[in-house]
Amino acid sequence: MSTTIVLDTVIDPIAVARAIYADLRVEEDPDFDDLGTDMRAELVGMVFGLVPDDPYIQAAEIRLVPADFGL
Repeated sequence: MSTTIVLDTVIDPIAVARAIYADLRVEEDPDFDDLGTDMRAELVGMVFGLVPDDPYIQAAEIRLVPADFGL
């Protein structure tokens, strides 16, 4: 028995987190720019809470082309 998963797109959760952070960032708040471990964990948690058709997810989709992998 074998299982095959076919992916036509993937996302980079870090790219999505960066996009969310860019939208949330406030220029007037210099302390907000501190991306500590807690803030990074919070941002990545927000990514995994999004639905697949969320604009942040769609903007970060990477199309997979089998020919790029020699398939």
